[in-house]
Amino acid sequence: MTEAALRIRLHVLRVLAVIAFALLVARLWSLQIAQWDVLERRSEVSRTTTLRPPAARGVIFDRQGRPLAVNRPQYDLKVDPTAIRDPAEQEHVVVQLTSVLAPPPAEIPRLRKAVEGPGVAGGTVVASGLTLEQVARVQERLRPLPGVEIVEAARRFYPNGSAAGHILGYVGPITEEQYDEVGDYLWCPQLRQVQLCKRSQTDRRDLPGDWVYFLDSTVGRSGVEKTFDFRPEYGPLLQGQRGALTLEVDATGRPRRRVAAAPPKAGADVYLTIDLEVQKTVEAELARVIAGTRKSAAAVVLDAQTGEVLALASAPGVDPNRWVEGWTPAELKAFQDDEHKPELNKALGGAYPPGSAFKIVSAVAALESTKVTPATTYYCPGIIHVGTAHHPYKCWRRGGHGLVDFRTALEQSCDVYFYELVRKGRLSIDDLGRWARQFGLAAPTGIDLPGEASGLVPTPEWCLDEWGRRWSLGDTINTIIGQGDLKVTPLQLAVVTAAIANGGKVLRPLIVKRIEWPQGERQAVEFQPAVRNTLPASAATLQVVREGMRRAVSAPHGTARAAGLAGAEVAGKTGSAERDKVHQTHAWFTCFAPYSEPRYVVTVFCQEAGHGGSVAAPVARRILAKLFHIRPEATAATPPEAD
Repeated sequence: MTEAALRIRLHVLRVLAVIAFALLVARLWSLQIAQWDVLERRSEVSRTTTLRPPAARGVIFDRQGRPLAVNRPQYDLKVDPTAIRDPAEQEHVVVQLTSVLAPPPAEIPRLRKAVEGPGVAGGTVVASGLTLEQVARVQERLRPLPGVEIVEAARRFYPNGSAAGHILGYVGPITEEQYDEVGDYLWCPQLRQVQLCKRSQTDRRDLPGDWVYFLDSTVGRSGVEKTFDFRPEYGPLLQGQRGALTLEVDATGRPRRRVAAAPPKAGADVYLTIDLEVQKTVEAELARVIAGTRKSAAAVVLDAQTGEVLALASAPGVDPNRWVEGWTPAELKAFQDDEHKPELNKALGGAYPPGSAFKIVSAVAALESTKVTPATTYYCPGIIHVGTAHHPYKCWRRGGHGLVDFRTALEQSCDVYFYELVRKGRLSIDDLGRWARQFGLAAPTGIDLPGEASGLVPTPEWCLDEWGRRWSLGDTINTIIGQGDLKVTPLQLAVVTAAIANGGKVLRPLIVKRIEWPQGERQAVEFQPAVRNTLPASAATLQVVREGMRRAVSAPHGTARAAGLAGAEVAGKTGSAERDKVHQTHAWFTCFAPYSEPRYVVTVFCQEAGHGGSVAAPVARRILAKLFHIRPEATAATPPEAD
């Protein structure tokens, strides 16, 4: 080899050595500087794990501070498979736990998987709500059962049973559908706000907060438990905020020491507008009704000035504890197949024809939209015939009411008078529908509870789309007395009645009075009355309707005499709504009291129970007696079987 060739080779080696050294330096720079944060995190993850202990759920109270939904301790059984590696030990644990827990055969594979699977640090809960006998039996066998532990947890409990059950709702494990909706909410406590961040695209260490929900979260499924579990404008409410316990683990996943801990923060306490004692009275009255009819019923009690809901009941009801404790398949099927739909909150989720109770809306529409005055009279012969076919439209009183003026028509619920408001007074369906919507009908009231129905105020366009025919005069005649396709919920009718009573304010019903965070962590939130609409009706018009409603209760021939209560001036309107020619009518009654200074609104609906004056009005009287602390027996004479 020549000297020149040797120099070339040495030069090449030097170049290669320089390149190799440069690559080494670059790699070291990349690992130790450029990727330091990423690698440090990977290293941290490989040797630590974080447990997320759940927070205590916020407590729900009534307006007087009486507990409605609380947390009660329970015992769960947890298994840590990282401590059970020997197959013989695993089989022994499965056999022993099967003996103690006696799970259904279909659950045994899940138990076996929990014992034999890879597991997670901290273990997996395999059984919740153990009885004291089961706890004692497991404790006896704990020494020979590696990886098995009894832990204390919290369980939702409703101390008043079914009372206010539809309002409260119930809790359960988060479903996949719910997680898809709320799983990406991130709570930033420093900013006191919620952000939407995709978990799959976000490294949470770069964010100043924590996820609100996890795959094993317990969430509200219905009622207040659902609507106040979490709100984007407030963040976690009843839900609370989970803690974080970071553990250092070995190669097998066994915890070695605690690295860091942040305790969970309990959920906020929610105070409802409900008065528990009034709620119990209302539910007892509805139970009495359905015991005789074997149907359904609902009632609402509102503050006429603020819209606060003092009671809201639906019968038959259900004890929310049943959902927490669990149903057998047969029990759940029977519950779901019940023709009376006990799971439905009929006070706000059931829409029905209101019958003559709707006449208070019709009265306002007529006085404001036509030339009819309070002095306008029509003769009621008991029946009229309309159109070229002379279709008969009857009054509830077969012999008729004779000559009737406006206030008397409300007092005695004369159907023919209201027919004539359409036929002779020229009240159109457009004006009637417009005023119904001014009162908030055909739309949810906006109460903070799920499952609210909108009801229906039919229009000519709707009739053409739904029935394929043109609107007729007879349709308007049916609608003005609350029949036909018109449908309202008991809550909507209560809001209508409150608007008549308070001078025209269409209120948004309030179900929550305030929210308080534990230890004064944040300033309490007080919910204020909200006016959805102010009726463009004159004070004189509303006064005429109020007078007619007062006479319905106080006058000798008033249809609502059964609502009369000594010591409280009651003004109300009855309704008996036909479903068809086979079933009994729905019984309605809605009222306010005292007449001179309206404070309370009570609306009662009894499905296929008969007449509003004889069935629903006495129920309202007994509810009012509770509100005013008066003996309910102090009442006027029994009314006729009237509208």
